[in-house]
Amino acid sequence: MLKKSARRCKSFEEVYLIHGDAHSLPFRKDSFDKIFAFTVIQNLSNPIDALREFKRVAKKNSSIVVTTHKKAYSEKRFVEMIEKTYLNYQVIENKTKDHIAKCYNNTRY
Repeated sequence: MLKKSARRCKSFEEVYLIHGDAHSLPFRKDSFDKIFAFTVIQNLSNPIDALREFKRVAKKNSSIVVTTHKKAYSEKRFVEMIEKTYLNYQVIENKTKDHIAKCYNNTRY
């Protein structure tokens, strides 16, 4: 998958592909202004730990956009997971097959 992505990204400047574990990201804390995790958390063994890890590497006042398939999680369960990270969030209404939440990292541990 990484090789396929590398071929697709050749024409983009400043795109770096890194193989890592969502539960233990290979980045320093406060590294990113924006984080996007599209249909990722339903595939993880511990999605709450991954959400906390996204929070760790996000700068203060950054945005973290997370989606998950509605088949995998009810909206209630999706929201409960986000709330366990102490991120401020807004669930975005949509007509797709996914739940979408925009989270704001304006709190610290």
